Parts: sequence; structure tokens; C-alpha cells
Amino acid sequence: MTSAGRVAVAAALGLAGSFGPPAAALEVAPYLRVGADAAWEANISGRESVAAEPLASFFAAGQADVLASALLDAGADVALTEALGVSGSLGARGVGYSRYPALGYVTGNATLQVRLLELPGDLDATVGYGYRDDFLGWRAQWLSATLERPLPWALVAYAAAGADWSRAAVPAGDRSGPFADLGVRRRFRETGTSVRLGLDLAAPAYASGRRDQSASLLCALNQRLARGLYMTGKARLDWVSSSEANRSYAAPAFSVGWAWLLP
Repeated sequence: MTSAGRVAVAAALGLAGSFGPPAAALEVAPYLRVGADAAWEANISGRESVAAEPLASFFAAGQADVLASALLDAGADVALTEALGVSGSLGARGVGYSRYPALGYVTGNATLQVRLLELPGDLDATVGYGYRDDFLGWRAQWLSATLERPLPWALVAYAAAGADWSRAAVPAGDRSGPFADLGVRRRFRETGTSVRLGLDLAAPAYASGRRDQSASLLCALNQRLARGLYMTGKARLDWVSSSEANRSYAAPAFSVGWAWLLP
């Protein structure tokens, strides 16, 4: 982003001059991330959270499968002042199913986030936008706002709210709706371990008239193995209540994987 572009972002958000002096020199931290994981889902939901992959279940209740995914993305975090930062990324994600190989897909994605630190009440705020496209007729956008606050015992609480819109190759599959994510996380610096407990809620509505209400309770673990190399693990329990027959269910899901972050 050019200097003029950074000034334009700050001015458009009404932040210029409001969050401390500019940094002596812009702090730019580029990164490249490569990752992969394998998962088992008692009911293929096709989604982990709305922001991560804004797809809802196209499968009837009871469809279990093993799936694998690969992730590649690159981006940069830019500190504009001591309390204002911007980050952006471009990437791709591929998913393959064991029992349903024809339903595998690859999506490209782009995200932009603005982060405000040390707001009143010891809050940090992030406003984000994301776009995804499978280049075969499905595309989606999402907007979200997140607040984070430190708690005793080195915990950090977070609450996010937003909405997503997706367009499917078949018009009846178009969907939109609000979502909210709540939870806490803790990082153990001595061991390089991060743990997150969360509850993700969504209420998508489809062009076909279908209405869903979903909740996902999850526990996520990241363990640093070496500089830039991490092991990941997740356990999730999904509840979906749908206005369409045979699409309401409660089902667990588990995944394990790795991520390599450079530099």
C-alpha cells in the first residue's frame, strides 16, 4: 500500500490524528503460510465458521466422511501508528472428500482488516472484509467487527458479529445471513501452546426459502514445534436446525494438521 493509500484509509475511517503519533518508520511484516489437515465429520457441514468458509450444509443429516484440505496464503501486517494497523492477504484453499470426490473444491480468497489497539476499556477492535470465489459460479463476501479484551489468568475474550452473502451456481442456493462468534483464548509462551474455546452462531437464509439456525461449539489447539512450524488440532460439535426436512442434526467433527509460517 502506498503512503497516499495509507493516509486515505485512515482518513476514510476518521482515524487520522486520533490514535497516537505515526511510527518512526512503518513496520511491515510480510508472511507466507502453507498448511494442510485431515478431518472426520459425522455430518459433512462444509464449514468451520462463516468467516473461514461461508458455506452451509448441502448434505442431508447423517452423511459422514473423511476430508482433507490444503491452504496457501500470503499477506502482510502494516503498523501505521502505535495503535492503528492494516493487514491484507491473498490465498487459496482446496478441500477433498473421501466418499464424495466429485464434491471437492478449490477456492481463492482475499481479506482486508483494520485493527485498532488500546481503545477505552482496554479493548482492541478489528474490522474485516473477505471475498471468496471457486471460479465455477460460487462466490461469497463477508463483513465482520471483532472486539477483544484481556482477562485475568492471561485469558483474552473475543466477540465478533457480522454478515455474509454468497451466490451459488444454482440461484436457489444463494444465501445470506448474520453470524456471531464468542470465545476465549490463552497463549502459553513457555511451551508455545495456544488454546481457544469458542461458540459460533449463524442464521443463513436461502433463495429457495430454506432457513437454518446453526451453532458450533469448538476447541482449537495450536502447538509450536519449531520456529515457524505448528501442529493444529480441533474438535467441534455442530447443531443445525433447518426448515427443510432431514437437514437438522447434531454431529461432532475432529481434525489434525500442520502449518508452516514464514518468515
